[in-house]
Amino acid sequence: TIAIDWQISDDAVCVEVDQTQFSQCIVNLAINARHAMATGGRLTLGVECVALDEPTTVSHGNVLSAGSYARISIADTGCGMSRETLQRIFEPFFTTKGTGKGTGLGLALVYGMIGNAGGVIDVQSELGKRTKFSLYLPASDKAPDALLAIASSAAVIAENHRVDRCAISIRP
Repeated sequence: TIAIDWQISDDAVCVEVDQTQFSQCIVNLAINARHAMATGGRLTLGVECVALDEPTTVSHGNVLSAGSYARISIADTGCGMSRETLQRIFEPFFTTKGTGKGTGLGLALVYGMIGNAGGVIDVQSELGKRTKFSLYLPASDKAPDALLAIASSAAVIAENHRVDRCAISIRP
């Protein structure tokens, strides 16, 4: 069994991303989390607005400029990753899964899609304990045209839970 926790800030956050691509990012990360928790665990999905006063370097040498961001996090209590694996996770065709069980394209696509939206990804992992992906997307001051429950697909994939509230506004 995989339990799902929601950590959703009450702050409204609006970002400009392609809805389909963004949903695919969340689905890819949720599928990977599910695979990392083969015997069960906890999937935590979070959304919050963060403001940075100065540039900040996160994993993989990614740099966040000063400004406001929506931070969307997907964390699991699965098997975690070694330092060596963590260094390669965004490489196209790199996979830790057996033959026929993964293409190695999921995280490379997530990296590209978030980058195309002006965002950055931070990944923290402890081998044997946990992994957390934090997607930072620049906040927008434009009024939202549509709402997207960011983890609806992830929740269905993890355990058929339903989403009770929308956490982020997305401009198509």
